[in-house]
Amino acid sequence: MTASLFERVRLHAEDFLYLVEDFTWILLLGPMEDVLARNGAPPSNRVGRPIVAVHGFGQTRHVFHKMRRYLATRGRDLRLFNYFTPQSVKSTAARLDRFIDEVLRDSGADKVDLVGHSLGGLVVRYYVQGLRRSDKVGTCVTLGAPHYGTRLSPYVPLLTSMVEMNRILRPNRFCRDLNSTPKPAGVRFINFYSPHDFFVRSRDRGSWPDADKDIRTEFVGHLGLIMDYRFFDILLRELRSTETHGVVIPMPERIG
Repeated sequence: MTASLFERVRLHAEDFLYLVEDFTWILLLGPMEDVLARNGAPPSNRVGRPIVAVHGFGQTRHVFHKMRRYLATRGRDLRLFNYFTPQSVKSTAARLDRFIDEVLRDSGADKVDLVGHSLGGLVVRYYVQGLRRSDKVGTCVTLGAPHYGTRLSPYVPLLTSMVEMNRILRPNRFCRDLNSTPKPAGVRFINFYSPHDFFVRSRDRGSWPDADKDIRTEFVGHLGLIMDYRFFDILLRELRSTETHGVVIPMPERIG
């Protein structure tokens, strides 16, 4: 189904507003929340495995503020991993390994679920596939990840100056090697992508057919995947599900 011009413009405008909200949290509200120590303890009515979220390029853990609150009210413990964008995906995955060990010790769980947005999607995939840490992960979810690189990077001077990021985000050897690395048994891979994703401008806008479940979300753009409460309903449902076939999700109604 092809979206109308109005729908595409609406989604791009929505993503721009989400971007403004993101950077308000990154630069102001998130640090203020840290100082005031209002992050709160993990939910006392905890259900399921801890979830570790990994942000995307040029962002910080504060972009998950809505998702964290949503999941906390449903008993899910969302832990936020932070990293400095210019470092390599491989270095970031090594730091993520240490962070996950801390989460496992603190929670007493034997595994975590991973959620990676945008560049963070490549980080969580490399963690499971490249570092072979499948023993620590139950489900690996990627949101708007550039699985085949993105053709956007040559047009952004900042990316061009960051050699490592430019190599990764362009269709290149890193992505080809990662995609040729077998998915380990015991980990369920779920990929969400949007056909209206402005940032992941690869040939498929983030589809990953090799995932156990490759889900096309038609009602959100790139940032809506971490900012839209309607999508959080779907994410939580998929974390609970055991189905493995891909689907198309049009505009949903809020579950509650």
